[in-house]
Amino acid sequence: MIEPLIQNCIDHNKKRKIDINIKTVYDDDNQTTYLYICDNGIGINEELLQYNNLGIKKIFTEGTSSKDPSTNSGYGCYIAYESCRMCGWKIDLVNEIKGTKTTIEIVNSQG
Repeated sequence: MIEPLIQNCIDHNKKRKIDINIKTVYDDDNQTTYLYICDNGIGINEELLQYNNLGIKKIFTEGTSSKDPSTNSGYGCYIAYESCRMCGWKIDLVNEIKGTKTTIEIVNSQG
């Protein structure tokens, strides 16, 4: 599930030194684990971070890519989104000052 997100960090980074940070945080009060994947890349086109008519960010829809359409791309973020959705998790992607931040929110079940 996180492999396509990490691959995107690499593929879309034009710098020589690629920094990818993966961090987990557990919020005991909310019984929630957060997985953060941050990079120092160029960020995501703001248009792809807009929500479509189904309330899903365009970057998470099938076939959406910032690459040339002939490269058979546009499935990494979609696969990550669908995998999270099927597990009952939430995923979000935002631009930061220096790169992109992906957050996966996992509510821990009781029992």
